[in-house]
Order: sequence, then C-alpha cells, then structure tokens
Amino acid sequence: MDNQIQIEVLIKRKIYSSANFYSVYLVMLNDQTEKTMTAVGYVPQLELDQIYILTGQYKEHYRYGLQFEIQQYEKLLANSTETLIKYLSSSLFPGIGKVKAQRIIDYYGTDLLTQIQEDDDFVFTDPFLSIENQQTLINQLRTEVELEKQINFFAQHGITMRQTLKIEQIYGKDAITKIKENPYRMVDEVEGIGFKTCDKLASSLGFKKDHPERISAILVFETLQDCLNSGSTFTTIEKLLKRLPKYKLDDDKFSIGLQETINSRRLVLDNEALYHKSQYEAEVINANYFNQMPIQKITPLTKDLDQLIQDYQAQQNIIYDESQIKAIKGFFNNDKTIITGGPGTGKTTIIQAIIALFREAYPHYDLAICAPTGRAAKRLKEIVNVNVTTIHSLLEWNLETNKFARNEVNPVLNDILIIDEFSMVDNYVMSALALAMPKVRKILFIGDKDQLPSVGPGFLIRDLINSGVFSVNVLDVNYRQNQESHIIDIASAINQGRFDQSKILGDVVHINQRNYIKESVIEVTRLALEKGYTIDDVQVLACKYDGSDGIDQLNLLLQRNFNPQDEHKREFRFGYMTFREGDKLLQLKNQPDDFVFNGDIGTLVEIVFKAESDDNKDRLIVDFDGNIVEYDTEIMIHLKHAYCTSVHKAQGSEYPIVIFVGSPQHRFMMNKRLFYTAVSRARNGLILIGPELVFSDAAKYDHSPQIKTKLVERINGM
Repeated sequence: MDNQIQIEVLIKRKIYSSANFYSVYLVMLNDQTEKTMTAVGYVPQLELDQIYILTGQYKEHYRYGLQFEIQQYEKLLANSTETLIKYLSSSLFPGIGKVKAQRIIDYYGTDLLTQIQEDDDFVFTDPFLSIENQQTLINQLRTEVELEKQINFFAQHGITMRQTLKIEQIYGKDAITKIKENPYRMVDEVEGIGFKTCDKLASSLGFKKDHPERISAILVFETLQDCLNSGSTFTTIEKLLKRLPKYKLDDDKFSIGLQETINSRRLVLDNEALYHKSQYEAEVINANYFNQMPIQKITPLTKDLDQLIQDYQAQQNIIYDESQIKAIKGFFNNDKTIITGGPGTGKTTIIQAIIALFREAYPHYDLAICAPTGRAAKRLKEIVNVNVTTIHSLLEWNLETNKFARNEVNPVLNDILIIDEFSMVDNYVMSALALAMPKVRKILFIGDKDQLPSVGPGFLIRDLINSGVFSVNVLDVNYRQNQESHIIDIASAINQGRFDQSKILGDVVHINQRNYIKESVIEVTRLALEKGYTIDDVQVLACKYDGSDGIDQLNLLLQRNFNPQDEHKREFRFGYMTFREGDKLLQLKNQPDDFVFNGDIGTLVEIVFKAESDDNKDRLIVDFDGNIVEYDTEIMIHLKHAYCTSVHKAQGSEYPIVIFVGSPQHRFMMNKRLFYTAVSRARNGLILIGPELVFSDAAKYDHSPQIKTKLVERINGM
C-alpha cells in the first residue's frame, strides 16, 4: 500500500475483537504528543502495556474520528540495543539519527557507553563521525551516562523518554534507587506522572497490589481526580469510597491506608471535607490573604475624585453610565474590588479609565496588571496601552520545573494588583499570587461571573463575590448591542437557562443538524470566506477532542479544505498531526522567553528541514502577530491546529465569526456556562450547528452549584 507510515505506540486497552481477528485498540503514541487514539486492523492479540511499531495509514472514521489502520505490526523489545538507539538518536546528540546510531552500535557493540565511561583514553576509530562530533559525543556521553542508565532502566518498564527526563530532573543520579524504593512517590513529586504510570512501574518491580504505598497513592490519586472532575477543592470520604471498588482491595486496608495518609498530611481531613494537601494549602493561603491584606493601605486621596472622573470623560470624549462611575469609585474607595459584567458592558473601558486616573492621582505607586492567558494579556495591552503580563510571567514561572521564582522569599513588590479575565484564575494560581505579593495595598479583579469557572479546582470569582469582603460592582449596560445584533440577546437568554429560538435572527444562525455536522461546519466556513472574512476571522469552537465531530477531526477537515496540500507549500508530520505552511496554529504552553503564551494563535509561515539547518534540526517558523517564534521537534508538542479549538482555550478572546458545534457526541460535556462562554466570544456573527435539544439541554444545566469549596467560610472565620 502506498504512503504507509510507521508509528510507535503503547497498547493501552483492547476495545473490541471479533472471531476473525478484527480488533480495535486504544493506543498512545510513544512520542512527545502522547496522543491517545484508536488503532484498528486484522491482528491477533496485542499485549497491553507493551510498545509496538505499527505500519499502516491514518484514516477518518465517520463516527469515531481519526484512527490508525494497521497493516503490519512488530513488538518493540525493550533490549539494550533498542534503548541505546533511542538514546543516541535523541535530542541530546544533534546530528545522530537512528541510522547513524545503529551503525555506531554495530561497530562498537552495545557496551559502547561502558567503554567510554571506564576508559579515559577512549577514541573513536569509525568513519561515521567527524572529529568535532566525536568530541561532542564523548563529552556528552560521559556527562550523561547516568541518564542513559535511567533511560535504559525506565524504558524496560514502559516509561517514555519524555517521562524519564522529568524523573531525572527531580531525582538526579539517585532516580533509579529512589524509584525502586517507592515508585508511588512520583504521584506527588513529578509533574505529569500520575498514579497509573506509577502503578504500572511498581507492578513490573514486583510491588504487591495491597502494598501500603500503593493504597496511599490510590487514595491521593482518587481524591485529586474527584476534585478535578467536579471542580471542587475537596471531596468527602463517602464520595471517595465510591471510587475505590474498582481496585478490588479489602475495605479494612483502605481504612488503615486512609488514616495513615491523613496522618502523613498527603490528604487533609477538615471536618467532613477531604482535601488533597495542595488544594487545602492553597485555600487556606487565599483565605488568610484576603482577610489580612492590605498590611499597609494607600495614602488618602488628595484630589477630588468626581472632578478627576469628569475631566477624564472630557479628555476621552466619553460619558460613563451610573454603573461604570460606581465601579471606578468603588476601586478608589475600597482595598478589594471586583468588577463583573457580560460581553459589551465596557469592562475593558473601565480598566483603562481606572489605570489612567490612578496613575494621575498616585504616580509613585507601582501597578501589576495581568491576565491568566497570553492572548488576554496581549488584547488588554493593546487597548489600555500599558504593560500587561500573564500571571505566570509576573510570577516568573519556569516551564521545566513548573515552579514560580517569585514567592514569599522572593516577592513581587508592586503596590496594586489588577487581574483581567479573573473567572479563569484557579485556587492554586491565586495562592501563588498571594504568597508572592504580600505587600499589595489594593486589588482589582475584573471578569464575567457567568462564564466558565477555572479549569483547575475552585470557583474564585463566585466565592469572592459571596465572601462579603470585596466591593462588587456589576456593569449592566450593553454598549456592543445594536438593532441588528442578537448575540447579546441569546447570551442573556442562555444565562437565564433558555435556548430562546426567537433570538435566532440576523447575525445569529442555528443549523438544526444532527447527522452532517462536519459538512455544515465546512460549508459555513466557506460562505464566511466568500463574504470577505479570513480564516483567522472564523473560529470554530467545540468541547470535545475525540470523535467524528471532535476538535481533532474538525481541525483535520478544516485544514484539508482551507489549507490543502499544495506543491508550493511544505509540510511536516509530527505524531498524528501534519503541519503545513499557512496553517493556523494554537500555542498550548507558556513560553515566556519567546513571549508566546498558552492560547495564542499564529500562522505557520515557513518549514525548515534539518538538511537545510546548521544544527540538523527540523523547524517550524510561526508568526504570532509579528512575533516570530521557532519550534524544533523538542517543543512542537506545544503546538496544535487552531481552526477549531475548545471553548476553554477561546476564553478571554473575541472573534468576528464564531461557529459553535453542539454535536450529540458532546451533550454530556455541555452546560450553561460553557454555552454562554462560547456564544459570548462572537462579535459580528454566531452560527450554532447541532440539534436544538443539545443546545436547549445545555442552557438548562448549570453545573456550578456542584463546585464545592470552603473559601467563603474560611474568609468569614466560620
């Protein structure tokens, strides 16, 4: 078969098999993307938790989305030759690919690393490497020999290279010893490695199913999973016990393990509330902060505030409504202020006024102005014309360690803290701000209280509004609305729990479609482009990645239709994705050194192949509104196609045209806040595609009361 490709996968689960050997497996790509997908074909039993090389093609199933069709397969044995090839051809040794690595091993044998480590006079005698590359390799091998041992050890136990590098970063040369003693410690100590990975490793190391460390890890993992699923900062023992039968262990062992885990403070029991220690600490830090700040107040205002506002309105040729003036005064007259309002109510205009007026009244105070995402920060910066950063940049977040350099030991010394799009801030990030900004004299949080809460546990904007310690100002006049626009009308109806068909007028369109959703998305996008909009103006939103109507499949189809293969455009395959020049791409992680952040959208302007580069690396060159960023294969994992994105990724942004997919496949993920957030991203046009029942059910379902926290109680000393 033409165009066959090979992928390396870890077999996760068998979904289906028939008598004639047709099988469907859930697999994870054993590369940086670690994408899970289905692989199908006529194959005998494949071993779970084993790595295979699959040969075949990607295909699109109408119902299940992107799949890999297996033509051939080969089990990848975790022997020293294979792991050594992986090691030598990794990014640690630029210029050595798999072919050259195999030649080196064939020439010197699999004990090459031992030879170099033990013989100080070792020299290369083969013809494969230049003198410069020989010296680079020999130096690197001697400094990285411990890492090679770790890669070899962890590969034999099914741990990916990416995970191994994280483990090495935490434990250094003692990694193998520490993990052999207790592999479950990684649940708490290594970012991105969860219970399932630890459990698989522990099993291969001979740990019993009822080992106390395993039981404790299960309890910690399931507690955190329940919080992540519900959005709550805590669970209860009763709810936790309902999650445990699948492990098929004795209830008494869990009871003993729970008490020991609580005694060790990995879990915290606060009356009936059971917390993961990180969420408990964060909630307590936040409550104490909002109770105690400011330690020192700003000096009394010497100028007449009414006159300042009046003069500013004259300068800007603007007249503020009553709620806006009240919000401005609320900031000046209170230490802690929240301004909330829906789309078009002038939140950004008020921020601009507050910043200008405060700087005029208090020129000697320092302001920290930030937002949760790079896109939101950039948008605010363009409007208010002042320096705006992401929260992570303000706290000097380290991508590799996932730690903040700014903390209680190394604080941020700004006097005023202003955060836009505050509804996106979670419990943990707020606690990091609280620790790093002890001397803040005045706080202003701006956001839409009706939007989606943060992805992480907690519902800060709701809790702080309900706490009674903030001055809360609601902006209730819409300035974006006009007689031809019904976007705000339908958003308001959704907020009231109704999908009001009478509001489907003018710039709001509903395509009541169940079976041809993808085709409708393509057709609507095509019509928008014919009317003069660009692909950057049109943003497709959905709430699920997998499935035939999911984000991944829609991105594939939108790319094929609106940036198709062209002999004049280069393309580069990375995992399951094909990047093509001209692609619309989404940044998934903060890269502060490149000034590109989670949620930023750019255009792939050039692909440079490794044969053309000095360091023998493939590269993508992406333009983020004039900020040019280079990606080699080590950080391409931070990119994804952006023709279609999740609603969460779109939060904090606005687009001329929004196409929101309400597929029946997504109905269990739909809710009022998600629906409202998606709709309120649209500025000029909104197209809803999906059955009426999916949208009407979403408008009725408000999941936010299920989000439980104790922040209000802690702030109020209850």
